[in-house]
Amino acid sequence: MNETQLIEKYLFKRLNVEDQLFMEAKLLTDPEFKCKLKWQSRAHEIVKAHGQKILRQEIISVENRLFSELRFQNFRATIFKIFK
Repeated sequence: MNETQLIEKYLFKRLNVEDQLFMEAKLLTDPEFKCKLKWQSRAHEIVKAHGQKILRQEIISVENRLFSELRFQNFRATIFKIFK
């Protein structure tokens, strides 16, 4: 397993006990590896945030269609009755 894969499994808590102990020791003794972990973790955060942004945009788009297009008029009426 290469370093990137090892870090991936570490970040997602998918390591067995032996590999977990190896990672913890490596992080304590190898500053360069610790830096790689930090940046790979940051990359995951950015990808996750981007995915959340895209999902929010898609939800807003669906909401706009549901509450503006004529073909969804019955749906809107039902929703308004529920939340009246």
